Amino acid sequence: MVGMDVNGSIVDAVNARRCDSSEPGLAEGLERAADLSATTDMAAAVAEARLIFILVPTPNSGGRDYYNHSILANVLFKLNTLRLRDKHVVISATVIPGFIRGTGRYLLRDCVNTTLSYNPAFVAQGDIMVGYRTGGWFRLVLVGCENEEAGDLLTAVYEKIAPPDVCVWQGVAVCGSVCVCVSVCVCVCARARERMCACLAVCENTAVAVAGAGALAASVECV
Repeated sequence: MVGMDVNGSIVDAVNARRCDSSEPGLAEGLERAADLSATTDMAAAVAEARLIFILVPTPNSGGRDYYNHSILANVLFKLNTLRLRDKHVVISATVIPGFIRGTGRYLLRDCVNTTLSYNPAFVAQGDIMVGYRTGGWFRLVLVGCENEEAGDLLTAVYEKIAPPDVCVWQGVAVCGSVCVCVSVCVCVCARARERMCACLAVCENTAVAVAGAGALAASVECV
């Protein structure tokens, strides 16, 4: 696995297995990560990758359902300049409904056979290492995918690392209300439907894919 960051000091710390963060479990995780490397070179980072996860800030300005997508959009723009081929790009940041279908897909317009999926997480500082593995607050993993191949790859990742009681939802994009989302999803375990209903009950104008990693209860946007 290859990580990429614009901050050279972070890259150096990862490659040296040096942890400069107080995040619980991070130091131990770095020590165990035998096949992890980092670089500041985006082209090198994605060259051999099938799955490309984007984890960047999309800060909320305080407006209703508004998130700042400028950093995310810049990453997608740069990926597009690489003319990706046969890749699965996965956004793991909070976005407003419609961003992936519209702006996100447009920003990757020159990439060939490259999907764009959504895999957010119910995590916060102090719970990142555990939350990404367990589905966070709701123990529910959502995978909003553009096609079945992307969904199967993402689901396989979480099935390897998630405990047995964590629900993983995976499927293809469907636009509509929360009730439509819940009715079309195929759940892996019986508790999944109840959890999805609870998670999305507070959402409005939701666009969802059939699911799999966390989603923020304020606004769930899949493909």
